[in-house]
Amino acid sequence: MLEPYGSRRDIAYVVVTLENDFIMTRVQSFFKELSTMYEWCKLGKHMPISEKIREGILRVGKSTVQKLGNEEVDDWFRHIGDSPVAAKLRLYAQTCRHHLGMSISAPSAGHL
Repeated sequence: MLEPYGSRRDIAYVVVTLENDFIMTRVQSFFKELSTMYEWCKLGKHMPISEKIREGILRVGKSTVQKLGNEEVDDWFRHIGDSPVAAKLRLYAQTCRHHLGMSISAPSAGHL
């Protein structure tokens, strides 16, 4: 629904990424430029979904494993095995559930 002839639309975003200096600098730069261009083109506001999430970026790293590694996940994640990729997917899901549950269920509580 972001067609060029449509009305202005405010966008609330969140980025889930690995906590890695190389990746973080590029993600921060990309989303800062994207927000600037979106607003410069007068398409609406482009902002992080919640003020609680610094710069709209959820960082997933070793500290996240320690904090959220035992949190509940959807049954679907139990059927994908125990590979390193499956473990990362579970951790991303746990991170999103923990940090985004309230923001997504009530976007008016954030910026919008």
